[in-house]
Amino acid sequence: MARPDKPQPPFHDLEPHRYANNQQIAYPFHLDPERRCSLGSGRYAKVNPGIDLYAGTAVAIKMIPRVESCCEEDGFKREVKMLMKLTRLPTSSLARFCEIKDHWTTLDHFVIVFERYGEDLATVLRKPRLSAIPLYQAKEISRQLLQAVRFLHENGIIHTDLKPANVVFTNNATTTQFFYGLDNAFHQRTILKSTEIRLIDFGSVEEDPSKCGGMTGSAGFRAPEIMMEWNWTRTVDHFAIGCIIAELVSSKPLLPVFTGRTIEDIAIMDKIIGPFPGHLKIAIQKEFPTAFENNTLSTTTQLFIESAKEVKERVQDRDAARLISQLTNPEPDRRGDLRRHETCKFVRTFEL
Repeated sequence: MARPDKPQPPFHDLEPHRYANNQQIAYPFHLDPERRCSLGSGRYAKVNPGIDLYAGTAVAIKMIPRVESCCEEDGFKREVKMLMKLTRLPTSSLARFCEIKDHWTTLDHFVIVFERYGEDLATVLRKPRLSAIPLYQAKEISRQLLQAVRFLHENGIIHTDLKPANVVFTNNATTTQFFYGLDNAFHQRTILKSTEIRLIDFGSVEEDPSKCGGMTGSAGFRAPEIMMEWNWTRTVDHFAIGCIIAELVSSKPLLPVFTGRTIEDIAIMDKIIGPFPGHLKIAIQKEFPTAFENNTLSTTTQLFIESAKEVKERVQDRDAARLISQLTNPEPDRRGDLRRHETCKFVRTFEL
């Protein structure tokens, strides 16, 4: 069958004969027969490796099942809208977001096709074949992350769900690096060849400041105001960046996956990123009168808090600890300006 000069973008429901691969994927896209495993999955969506048959390039195909709840459709529309908006903006070196190639709906799924990138930061951090990310690479990733989020904020977009799983590298290539250690001996480590990143998953983004309130984001990266379901601002992204940088430099999450009980989760945060200022504690105690009282916490939480370390104790690099502490300040208005953070000593200095 002759290939058309230019494939028609399937923006709407198409006739069944236009689809292949279980009647969901429209021409010119096709699931990659050489890669059976998915690229990732979330609460609702699954991302599969695919091929653009027309361009001959690798793509990622995000499929979101249609269910009775409207939240999946809202997320699909929001993500497409935001990515199309970003695509129309003037070209910028700060614009590090995934490129949307196409999108459509079927009777069973919402589908978005992206350029295919490498593995996400969460996967890289837990890969046994890779050494811990060197400090100089952590600095470069941090710089890109700060710049990318500043670009979003300057264009009126709050990501709200920043986490290592939503930061991907442009490719998976690795290299062996030899270096001279503090023990006066040569060592080798396997590291990423390129640390260029892209932000993904724009299904929870927010534009309207008046609607910024309630629960959002992912456990371990939510700011205190989100945990309390108060109104919040774009500084919730600052907080999440701080958590990501902490994991970059220490290879361990800054905050645990929380208990699900607000009073205990806040107590844990008070120990690790606090102490919370007096006025903030008073505001919290208006809703939870017994907050910050140890006798109201479970034994497990009490033991965890006793052994938990503050940022400055768990992050060895002082400049990194200072930046993380600023970004994760319990008070939203004191998390600083991203442009200023881009020039802080930790990001600015190079160390192999």
